[in-house]
Amino acid sequence: MNRSKRLLIIGASAYQHYIYRTAKDLGLKIYSVDANAKAPMFSLADAFNALDFSDTDSVTRYAIKNKINAVATINLDQGMQAVTKIQQNLGLKHLDMDLVIGSTRKDIMRQVWKEKGVSQPNFWIFSEKDEKKIIELVQNFSNGLIIKPVDNAAKRGISLLQGSREEIENSIHQAFKASKLKKVIVEEFIQGTLIFAATYILNKYAYIVTIIIQEYTDNFVQTKFSAPHSFGLAIDSKIINEAILAANCFGWGPFHTEMIISPKGTPYVLETSPRVSYATISLSRIIERFDPVLQILKDAFDEDFEMQHNEEKYSYATLKHVVPVPGSVFNSKSIDVLKKENIYEIVSLVEDGHKVKCFTTNEDRVVYFTAVGNDSTHVEKICSATEAQILKYCFA
Repeated sequence: MNRSKRLLIIGASAYQHYIYRTAKDLGLKIYSVDANAKAPMFSLADAFNALDFSDTDSVTRYAIKNKINAVATINLDQGMQAVTKIQQNLGLKHLDMDLVIGSTRKDIMRQVWKEKGVSQPNFWIFSEKDEKKIIELVQNFSNGLIIKPVDNAAKRGISLLQGSREEIENSIHQAFKASKLKKVIVEEFIQGTLIFAATYILNKYAYIVTIIIQEYTDNFVQTKFSAPHSFGLAIDSKIINEAILAANCFGWGPFHTEMIISPKGTPYVLETSPRVSYATISLSRIIERFDPVLQILKDAFDEDFEMQHNEEKYSYATLKHVVPVPGSVFNSKSIDVLKKENIYEIVSLVEDGHKVKCFTTNEDRVVYFTAVGNDSTHVEKICSATEAQILKYCFA
């Protein structure tokens, strides 16, 4: 057991349950901070404090008071700057802050990739005073364009620049509104297949890349992730090479890298961030037999923890978000009954009584599950049946 080792986990949302459960299985003493005093993962911590992790000085004082040995998190995007600052304040192992800033700001990220020769869509960066220039670009560009804040995540402020001038101006306004820096990136919209290339840079010579195919709504909110996926050996090799090149621009560790694969098989890297996403953890564990959460804790403590995974080996897995009718109300009482063979997990992201909204951003998701099997057709049937049951028994 490792009860003498003290871990501070930054964030305590339901998405973070993987790191809490892994740390608990390792026998670590868990401390936690989250701005939400009712954060669900506080229940798995030995001690917690309702602190906003962006207040890095307060979190640092809390860590010093509790003699923290390591700081870790998963699934945070823009929050990685705060996490790195806390690690830095404590004199713990951390990424270079300039690299973290670069990998969480799309304007810097894309310029770095341009200099390093990473395959990516054409892009333009605009500040708020340049709104008219964006309109002109749309009018003069024959292919589709997409707009995003340079400094936000969860699909906030992202949209296609199409429709009437009024609709385009509204999309531009929403993108700037979602940006603290009041800067946006406009990029060529590539038609193709959207994937994650979940990448873990272990050292100069070792890496793990998992190709995960996605499905998403009209608002670009991802609702389904499946692995493994292959485009053929030659294209897969290109994807892996571009993922490694893109990640190596920003250091070691986990990178959540998104790509679009054109109909001709060309990978275009869209964005990355120095984190493990919840959406890739169960798939990596099941398909690759690689646990990125355990690896994060090994990196944080600089110790080769060992943990026995008892999951049966499957050859295919899908993480699926349930999409209820907007206005329906969530009740979790039947979830445990629905956990059957070939269901790795069912995770509720909201409390009982939550009223469902349209999936406009990632924050509107409510429940997801991971189904496993030995071929995609079998897993698809499991997904359809499980989603139907959750909709029937957990939403009114």
